[in-house]
Amino acid sequence: MKCLWVVAFLSVFPGSALGGAPSAESLIEGMEATLWSDSNHGRFTMRIETEYWTRELDLEAWMDRPDKTLIRIHAPRKEAGIGSLRIGDAMWNYLPKVDRTLKIPPSMMLQPWMGSNFSNDDLVKESSFVDDYTMK
Repeated sequence: MKCLWVVAFLSVFPGSALGGAPSAESLIEGMEATLWSDSNHGRFTMRIETEYWTRELDLEAWMDRPDKTLIRIHAPRKEAGIGSLRIGDAMWNYLPKVDRTLKIPPSMMLQPWMGSNFSNDDLVKESSFVDDYTMK
């Protein structure tokens, strides 16, 4: 088991095997690679609470980093089937009750997504510690 950890460590932080300390950037790149991978899939429950009401959404999400994300709502019944698709900087919502796909215009990107504190823009933008911060 120790051998597996050494191989994993050396593949993520190759400079450390040569006696030199890894750079802050290589440590963060290794952390992001371990955390996100190239693609992700998961099932989630999002609980939205306000002063006046509370609700839960059962979601399924697929991510093909860094360009594509699909989120589909499974419950509650009222929102079941609604989907949000992001490709690059563009975003679409599918509304099954009217069988329509709507492109989200740039003017609506800061609007809340499904009544949550997440905005449409939060779903579209691809954050990266390496790109968004300066390491030392």
